[in-house]
Amino acid sequence: MTGEITTLGEVISIGGVREKLTACKNHNITRVILPLSNKKNVKKITDEFKRGFTIFYVTNIDQLYNVCFKTDANHKNYDHLRDIGVEIEDFGDDEFMNKILTGEIIMEENLLEELK
Repeated sequence: MTGEITTLGEVISIGGVREKLTACKNHNITRVILPLSNKKNVKKITDEFKRGFTIFYVTNIDQLYNVCFKTDANHKNYDHLRDIGVEIEDFGDDEFMNKILTGEIIMEENLLEELK
């Protein structure tokens, strides 16, 4: 989640949405919570870039609490969130990133010993 919450429990706009989503993509974070007022910023981003994200748009702390603590990350049934006014955009899987993350070969040995 990124954003600010007022003392009255309202979630207000943030800046740097694209940069924050880029950081999420770099760290394989796929579920993102943003203020509803930033939905216009997400619409400006290309669909190819948004692939792989599920974005929850919230307006108050009650919605935020329900997304964070009353949602099972393994199931995509978000009806209870929609009932309380959370807007959700699911941009599907990002096959390219999945191939990169699962296809990366990490060496098990340290080759520094061979350099001596």
